[in-house]
Amino acid sequence: MIWVLLSRRLSTTGTYLLFLSVLLSTTPTWAAASSDVDPEVKLGGVAWAKATYSSTDDSMRLPDLDLYRVHLWGSSQLGPDWSGTFRLHAGKAPGVLSRYNQDGTIFVYRAFLDRKHLFNDADKVTLGLATNAYLKRLYRLHGTRFISRLIAQRIGYLTPTPLGVRYEYTTPSLQSAFTLETTAVRPDTPTTHLIGVGSTLHWSPARPWTLSAHATYRHQSSATAARPSEAVFASALTYQNNHLTLSAEVVGRLLAESTTDTELGGGLLGKLKLYRSLHLFGQFIAGNQAFQDTLGPQFTWRTGPLLLLEDNLMVALIVDVEHRDSPTVITSLAASKQF
Repeated sequence: MIWVLLSRRLSTTGTYLLFLSVLLSTTPTWAAASSDVDPEVKLGGVAWAKATYSSTDDSMRLPDLDLYRVHLWGSSQLGPDWSGTFRLHAGKAPGVLSRYNQDGTIFVYRAFLDRKHLFNDADKVTLGLATNAYLKRLYRLHGTRFISRLIAQRIGYLTPTPLGVRYEYTTPSLQSAFTLETTAVRPDTPTTHLIGVGSTLHWSPARPWTLSAHATYRHQSSATAARPSEAVFASALTYQNNHLTLSAEVVGRLLAESTTDTELGGGLLGKLKLYRSLHLFGQFIAGNQAFQDTLGPQFTWRTGPLLLLEDNLMVALIVDVEHRDSPTVITSLAASKQF
């Protein structure tokens, strides 16, 4: 059923069919794959929970307890160069391939095929609903996504899992990607899809440093509630060693035929190892007036301690401060468990 839905979505443009034809023409049948390949599906998952309290909310007498997101994933080696991956999401957010705008449903968060070594030993093609090439690398650099969600994703510039075709080329110091995609403008509005093209670059000139950049152009929607074309970009410079991870990120968006200024913002993300499994994290976000209109507050910051415990369990105390006409302070005890 998943692949039927994917094929219907991909059939909206002949470009996808062209890429798929090249993909299949250079690939031997799976039936002729090496006998060393094990097609067994390997399963895993992760769950996030949070207890949140806002001292400025008069209606919140007790903390709000919430098991707000659960993911179940599976992967399989389908041939010498082929692999398949899926991830199901259960949570409060509406789904991209589920009943639209229905909170609390189970939906397909990722479902894609990977084909390595298409033209040479350094490339890969991904077909389906896969993690954004810019966000994927930064998730791995920062870790603990639930405490430091990247700025470009937080304000809706980059959807975490666009649907389309991506070509990647990787060397020891450079990772580049080109994507043809259809993507929701924001994760919480999955029906407003735009067709777009994007490019991503991750460059590591020296071991502690990584420079990441992403640009996407999305063509206007032809749906009833039409959206204008838009161009978005994001760039991050990251320093990482065994004790410190620090990133400076800049993002922006320009709407076609818009009379307002370009949305331009940025911020800092950091995580410092204090002692063994104890870390301190922090995040600061600010921008121009157009950026603030999208973000909500004038600027935000968050900080707190993080414990990396055994058995892939992470626990953090998070203090969020949003500066509006008067500051809003939200305190949360969050946990993430991989199983």
